[in-house]
Amino acid sequence: MTATLLMVVVLLVAQWTSAGMLDRLSSGQADTLAREVRERIASLRSQTLQGADLLGLAVAAHNENPGIHSVALEDLGRRVFARLPEIPKLWIVPHPVDPSAWSSLSEVSVDAMVFTRQDGRIDRTGTLNDTDRALILKSAETGRPQAQPPKPSHTLAPGASASTHVEPLMVDQEIIGLVGYDIDAYDWVRIGLSVEHTVPDTRLSILTPDGVHLFSDDATQIGHETTTDPSQPGYVSAEDLRVLRAGSGFSHLHTLPSGAEFHRIGMALPARPGDYRQFLVLDVPTSGSAAILSSGMLLFGALSLGALALFLIALRALVHRMAGAPLEHLHTAIRLLDSGDHHIPPPAHLVERRDQIGDIARALDELRRSAGERRELREMVIRNARDVERMIAAIDVALDMILVLDADQQIIYANQAACNMVGARDPDDILGRHLHSLESIETTIRRVELQITDSLERDGFWEGVIENYCTSFGECIAAMETRFTQRPNGDTVIIARDVSARLTAASEKADLERRLSQMDKMDAVGRLAGGIAHDFNNLLGAIAGYADFLFCDLPVDSAQRDYASRIKRVCDRAKDMVHQILAFSRAGDVTLTPTLPKIIMGDVSMLLRSAIPSSATLELAVPDDLPRMMANGTQLVQVLVNLAINARDALPAETGRITVSARLWNGDSDPAEECTAAGWSVHKALPPRVGHKHVMFEVSDSGNGMTPDVVAKVFDPFFTTKDLGKGTGLGLAVVFGIVQGHDGGLIVCSLPNAGTILRVFIPVCPDGETAEDSGDTADIARPRTRRRCRVLVVDDEGDMGDMVSVGLERIGHEVAVCEDPQDAIDAFEEEPDAFDVVITDQTMPGITGVALIARLKARRPDLPCILYTGYSRMVDQNSALAAGADAFFLKPVKVSALAEAIDRLYGERSSSAQPGAVPLLEHSADEPR
Repeated sequence: MTATLLMVVVLLVAQWTSAGMLDRLSSGQADTLAREVRERIASLRSQTLQGADLLGLAVAAHNENPGIHSVALEDLGRRVFARLPEIPKLWIVPHPVDPSAWSSLSEVSVDAMVFTRQDGRIDRTGTLNDTDRALILKSAETGRPQAQPPKPSHTLAPGASASTHVEPLMVDQEIIGLVGYDIDAYDWVRIGLSVEHTVPDTRLSILTPDGVHLFSDDATQIGHETTTDPSQPGYVSAEDLRVLRAGSGFSHLHTLPSGAEFHRIGMALPARPGDYRQFLVLDVPTSGSAAILSSGMLLFGALSLGALALFLIALRALVHRMAGAPLEHLHTAIRLLDSGDHHIPPPAHLVERRDQIGDIARALDELRRSAGERRELREMVIRNARDVERMIAAIDVALDMILVLDADQQIIYANQAACNMVGARDPDDILGRHLHSLESIETTIRRVELQITDSLERDGFWEGVIENYCTSFGECIAAMETRFTQRPNGDTVIIARDVSARLTAASEKADLERRLSQMDKMDAVGRLAGGIAHDFNNLLGAIAGYADFLFCDLPVDSAQRDYASRIKRVCDRAKDMVHQILAFSRAGDVTLTPTLPKIIMGDVSMLLRSAIPSSATLELAVPDDLPRMMANGTQLVQVLVNLAINARDALPAETGRITVSARLWNGDSDPAEECTAAGWSVHKALPPRVGHKHVMFEVSDSGNGMTPDVVAKVFDPFFTTKDLGKGTGLGLAVVFGIVQGHDGGLIVCSLPNAGTILRVFIPVCPDGETAEDSGDTADIARPRTRRRCRVLVVDDEGDMGDMVSVGLERIGHEVAVCEDPQDAIDAFEEEPDAFDVVITDQTMPGITGVALIARLKARRPDLPCILYTGYSRMVDQNSALAAGADAFFLKPVKVSALAEAIDRLYGERSSSAQPGAVPLLEHSADEPR
């Protein structure tokens, strides 16, 4: 019933919408037809007036070229007039018109070429009337075309004028002539009949603005105004005429008194400039297809309703046969099963079906026969219970602690590992107890702080590490990795594992990796520092050498000599700076000598007097009986002063206490034991060697202290906590490099708002070593050579080579300098005996100094060779001597040292070459050899 009612509603809606659609379709077709008729009428009208356009072009040519005879123009007018039978009269004014000169009609007729038709021939003697003169004068005055529409009740005889037209001929905005013509009233009839044949079954009317019929399918209406009687065929309402005069169109459904309906469309026809307006009215009969379609749809709907009713009846019978009856049988079988009767099977035809009903029937039959299967199910449950017992036994021997708590946090299961970890003898000691009764109060508080209960309620689990897990049985675990999992029934499963050893190993591994990373950083910075030292030493050697020359040559009391002395002191300071850079990078040759700690502390005290403000308290303490240590005094003083300056910067407002002390550490205890016990952060950057005695220098302050993460990074290069511009982050890195070069130890301890302690460990001297006095005596007097030698200096740094050359020549040697090693090789190959001694740099383009010496000595094994270098990671004194060099120096080197080496080496060579011979005579600097 529902489907039938829905179909009826759909058919009614379709009937209603289809009628409206057909009306809109019919109206659209009528509008399209009216536009086509309008275009055809405009085309035919245009053909009528084409001749006038041709005459206009001829008059324009005549005006532009007066040589064209008026006879030719008249001949053209005759021919055009002959081709336009619908024009009864045509005239041409081939020159500009002066309206004031045409005072009378006769004057107008004399100036114009007038063509008329008389008995089928063209007459040139025609005249103009007053209407023609008025239109000509108005067109000449305005420069626009003029037209006189036909009057009502005008005759329709062929040849009679229905309308008059005058068109000015314009060239460069000036009137050069006029063309006028009368159009036969019958021309509109010809146009209307021509168009009417193309649109049968329609009514066509062409109107003037005054409502005069230029054409109508009712010939009696032509030339007359539209009728006011609605029952007449030519009726056009006053409202429709008003719309047309306003320049708009209309389209509406019109009904005649007879009941006939048609679409009436009205629109303006295209008009030439100056022409009077014409309007088209077209009546298009409505189509009868709407009624036919409506009847067809009603018939189709009735047939569809009948077919739907038959389909529903057949569907009901089919559904009852396929589903209704089988379901009744199944319902009966279910009631039998429910009553306990398992002997009657479902009907066989239902069991054999291969659809859902057959599946249900077979399921019922299986259920009926499942008594034996239920017995098997019970046996399977027993087997599963045994498997569960085995699983519990396996869990019980697991190494991880496993606890199961009920919703009230009571322990309902615990494996043996749980008993061992908490200190109980067996599970009976802890089953039934609350979880917090197994833990110490501190552990329970720590578990609450970890918000384990909140995580279980929010996420259903929690996992992490509980540190210092202590139980009520006296057991304590340093770190226990634990996972709490909440089951849907409210139980909580706890799995825990002792990870104390693993975390300790991980911490030691991380510390080792950090130390290795620190060593890598220091090695990288060392390479950079070595390269800087090489270039700087070359420059520094040249400056220091020339300063020595000035100091020797200038008068003793002169200001210039004092300036040279200052340059020498600056060079010495720069030399110390280079050694500090190399010590920082572990790249320099650090000379370690037996040194007394008391002397070091004395130098530190002197340097800190001006560095520590009076607002801070400085305390220095060193016992007199401390043993000697293997150290470089200058570098060790630098270390302690650097640490004291950092301690000063850590004091708030430069007020507080700084202590610098020294004592003996025997190597048999933890060097930071008291700091660890007090809870301070301890970082062993360079752990001292256990079992060896060290002198321990300690620099402590009462400043702000440092956090653990800052303590771990204080010796990293370029790391600093000072403000921008107040620190470079290299001070403690230099300390690290120097202490490492001494094979010593370095430990820092700090606590925020309590202070910082830095301890430096320097190994003591082996027994029998004595301390040497640190004295630096420089003899800068002008040296004299005992033997005059020919010396070849090879150095790619021109300033350094020139300085050595000048210095050696000042004391009497002959010197040749080569900046390119290849030039030196070429000179030596040309004359191997030309030089007595060779001095070469190590780092040069193309070849090293060691390789150069090997190549020269391959030709002259007895040639004394001296090697010097600003810095090289590949060569030191031992490796240089092993490679064939006879002497080795580090830049900056004094000329006096080179001169002594030359005298010694050349003297040794002379003695070995001539045993027992008398030594060569000594030569002064000015004496030729």
